[in-house]
Amino acid sequence: MLRMKNRMGSVMRAVLLGTALVAGVGEAVAAEALQGQRAALSARAWESSRSRISLGDVHGMAVDPEGGVWTWGNNAMGSLGDGTNVNRFVPGRVPGLEGMSSVMASLWHSLALREDGTVWGWGGNSLGQLGDGTTEHRLSPVQAVGLSNVVSIATGSEHSLALREDGTVWGWGNNGWMQIGHLRYYDWLLAAPVQVRGITDVVAISAGSLHSVMLRKDGTVWTQGDNSHGQLGDPHAYFPEEPVRVVGLTDVVAISSGDFRTLALRADGTVWGWGNGQPVPVQVAGLTDVVSISASDSHALALRADGTLWSWGDNISGQLGDGTTLPRDTPAPVPGLTAVAAIETSSSGSMALRQDGSLWAWGQNMRGVLGDGTEENRLTPTRVLLPYSFAGLSSGEHRASELQRAPVSP
Repeated sequence: MLRMKNRMGSVMRAVLLGTALVAGVGEAVAAEALQGQRAALSARAWESSRSRISLGDVHGMAVDPEGGVWTWGNNAMGSLGDGTNVNRFVPGRVPGLEGMSSVMASLWHSLALREDGTVWGWGGNSLGQLGDGTTEHRLSPVQAVGLSNVVSIATGSEHSLALREDGTVWGWGNNGWMQIGHLRYYDWLLAAPVQVRGITDVVAISAGSLHSVMLRKDGTVWTQGDNSHGQLGDPHAYFPEEPVRVVGLTDVVAISSGDFRTLALRADGTVWGWGNGQPVPVQVAGLTDVVSISASDSHALALRADGTLWSWGDNISGQLGDGTTLPRDTPAPVPGLTAVAAIETSSSGSMALRQDGSLWAWGQNMRGVLGDGTEENRLTPTRVLLPYSFAGLSSGEHRASELQRAPVSP
């Protein structure tokens, strides 16, 4: 090329310049498309963490179409929020709560997110998990102090998380395993919300028993807290002062945590898990086209784009919904349950919201946690006795079109 005549050199330079300009335009278009994909996936991840239903180990919760909150099950610590300690086997409305958008049931406490971005809690509060600045148990809802513009909430066994619209994460409650982060050596109990340090641009949150999980808008997953069961997804992490990145995992659009493990849904519809002795993510075999996930410590659920629900794991209480109490290592469909729109798990129970607005539950039913009016364990889905149905749920095909997946690079 250097030996060519000047004219040929000029021609070549013009051709190369034109190619560069075209390449530049192409790169700009590709970058814009990638940004759009990331935005869509971030929105999907954000929405996946906003739940109108929640199933805890001892009680259940739901938000009705008017923004009221309904609870049922064990009320020993006031987790039903009705001002009493009386158990309830069928759903009842929490007095004084209106305009709510999502709920989270923990072991002994409950959280609700109001449409105005404030967070409300009730029930057990011995470690400050309600975030009201005290350690007093509450039989009725109280507001978490100093929190505004919240878009999502999550609960561990004894700690709570909130995601604000600016992408920051806030936590309160038990910090004995640094699941909220290292602040000062004596900050093992946080009765009011504090910001989780070292992470921004978060679009979804989840909490295990002793760890916290955060999904950033670039599709990476970050964790913090106890790692004794490999639940942080980084075998070298030991009570990190700030969140650590889960190794080898990208393009994630949703997360869900059990007590000592976590599941992640990637943009290609595959499901990956770690914890419970597995220190790094591995793919769950036999699952494709998944649009939603829910993990407990003993079992898991995956909702596919066609509206079918798949389950796997322990089954001692019938939580797999297949009519048996036999465990299963590989996912299989829950018989007779189709057109599913949303899913939830507890340690020994499962819940599914169907597209027709009906709510179903199965598994362990002590103190009426399944909301069917009994205390009988259910090996197959049974109707939760809510006095209303959810309206405006997407059909399977529409939901699949809304959740179209595209690979995203961090």
